This record gives sequence, C-alpha cells and structure tokens, in this order.
Amino acid sequence: MVYCTDKTLERWFINRETDWLFLKFQKQSNEGKELFLKLNQLDYESVNANDMQNMCHNIVEYSPDEMFYKVYFKQALDLIKLREVQLHNGYAYVPKSLLVYCIIERFKRFLETVCIHTKRNMILLNEQQRFVITQVSKLLNNENSTIRSIGNNLTEETSAIKVTLSDLEKYTNKSFPLCMKFLYDTLKENHHLKYGSRIQLGNFFKTIGLTLEESLELWKTEFTRKITETTFEKKYTYFLKHMYGTVGSKRPYQPATCYNIINVVLSAEETHGCPFKTWDSLHMTRKLQQCRIPSCGIDDIEDVINNMQYEKACAKHFQFIHKQTNPPEINSPFDYFKESLMVLKQAPANDISSDEEDF
Repeated sequence: MVYCTDKTLERWFINRETDWLFLKFQKQSNEGKELFLKLNQLDYESVNANDMQNMCHNIVEYSPDEMFYKVYFKQALDLIKLREVQLHNGYAYVPKSLLVYCIIERFKRFLETVCIHTKRNMILLNEQQRFVITQVSKLLNNENSTIRSIGNNLTEETSAIKVTLSDLEKYTNKSFPLCMKFLYDTLKENHHLKYGSRIQLGNFFKTIGLTLEESLELWKTEFTRKITETTFEKKYTYFLKHMYGTVGSKRPYQPATCYNIINVVLSAEETHGCPFKTWDSLHMTRKLQQCRIPSCGIDDIEDVINNMQYEKACAKHFQFIHKQTNPPEINSPFDYFKESLMVLKQAPANDISSDEEDF
C-alpha cells in the first residue's frame, strides 16, 4: 500500500517484483515450470516442433524435442518486434526458453492493475492510517535516493573502463576475479554455461565494457561449437539483449556485487556463485596452487574462508596474485578488475607477462 502512494516507489516495487519472479522462474526445473503455469492458471497451449513445422511453412529448422507455447500476441510484443517468435492467426508461438518474458509482461500488467485499485481504496483508511503510510513513504523515498546514488556512482565508475573483445584475453589471467575466471574457463572448455552462470559472467563482461555486439559475438563463437547458429539465435540472444536493456523492461542490469554473488542460491551442477564459499578445501587448494600462490598465502586464504569472510578471501587472492603488500577492499568483481588494472599499469610490462598462466 505504501509503494502505491508515489509513482517512483511504485515503479521501483514493480521492477523488483518482476526481477524476482524472472530469477525464480528461471531457476526452476522443467517440472517446476509446468507446475508454476498450472498453479497460476497460465493456460498456454503447448505446441510441439512437428505441429509448428506444419503450421509455419517458412520455418526450416526445429529440433524434434523443441516445445512452443501459444500466446496472445499482445503478451509477446517485444519478442515479436525482435522476430523471436512465429505469428499465426493472432497468436505468437513462443519457444519454451523465452516464455518467461511473456509471463513477466503479464505479471507486470497485473501489478499495475493492483496498484491502481489499491490507490482507489486508500480513501477508506482513517486519518491515523494515512499518516503512518505517508511517513513510511517518505522514509522509503529517502532510502531509495541513497541506493540510487550508490548505484549511479558504481555505474559512473564502470563507464570509465572500456575493454574490447579483441583485448579481452590479455586480462583474463590476472585481472579476472576467481569467480569470473572459472566461469570463463568453463565456457571456453565446454562451449556452454547454464543460465545462472551466463547471467553472472555476461553481466561482468557488460560491466567491464564489452558492447552488446561484442558480447553476442563472444557467446555465439563459443556456443556454436556445439549448436547451430539458428539454435543460438533462437535460444540465447534474448537474454543478452535483456541484460543490456535493449528489450523487455529496457533497464540494463546493474553491476553485480560480492554480496549478490555470495548469497545466490545454487541448484545441482551449477557453477556460478562465489568459489570461496562453494568449493571444498581440496579443490580450492589445487586452484590456488595453479595460481602460483605460495603455501603461506594458501593457508592465509583458507583461514579467512573458514571464518566465512569470502570477500576478504578474494582480496587476499588479489594480494598474492598481484604481489601486493596489503589486500585492497573488494566488494564486487568490478572492484577486483579495476584494482588489477591500476596495479598492472604501474608494473613493468615484462613483470606482468611473466606471471600469466591459465588457472
């Protein structure tokens, strides 16, 4: 009710709720997604690849196990604009991987309607209740102003650094924090990452300056070693465009913080998150040895890991990798990257290159 008293608060509330639903839905298994649709009475009619082939004769390639959902076209306007779906008799046929964007749009319209009705009903409140809501609204506005100021400062910092795709490789060994280096190596080795890992690594690429076009090229180069370009375009390009704010809500993702990454909830076989929190001691020791961190440094890092001080562990990792006297303050992957660039800029070129080795 408080969030409905102010347009700025209302937009903030709706955006946070839709972001949360997006993440929760994407984390579900196929069975969980079907159950969600059923419980919320989202009765989208499913259509298999064979039926799609017969219906849309201009389509050349669909894998036999691909599934589509029949969605009223007004709920898929962004996907239609990007030609990500097929149209037939007033309906959009949406690939299963993109259905979440239709659900989010429907949920957003629902929240907007609820806010309108809530505002209309506030006339029924007594004077004391209205006073309390007004005071809480002021507090929330002040808090949001502070948060926006912090976010704007971080955005301004990141905008000052622009890494190009052609230069990316020279930064990966020393300037990527362990969480991003591991994901990047996994991408190069397996030519695929699960959704959560794609979000974590893709947002980091965006934060350090890769353009949307460069990101699309990078992911396409790796993924198409295992899948066709057509499959990549249909299944994986939209999430990048959404991340950069060119589709959907048109809000670019904010740079991730260590707090976000440490507290992410992982399901089986997922590789993102904070390695200082998720890796066992043996695996961590082996990786740190590959980074050429001395035994005393490994013991130091493992001590702070045992105390659950994961950001401090990352800072110490930086300290030993870059041969610094003291660890810097690390609160985000971008902090690690930025501090690394500052150190490497001051170091002799031969001193930089001599230590580089793949993890």
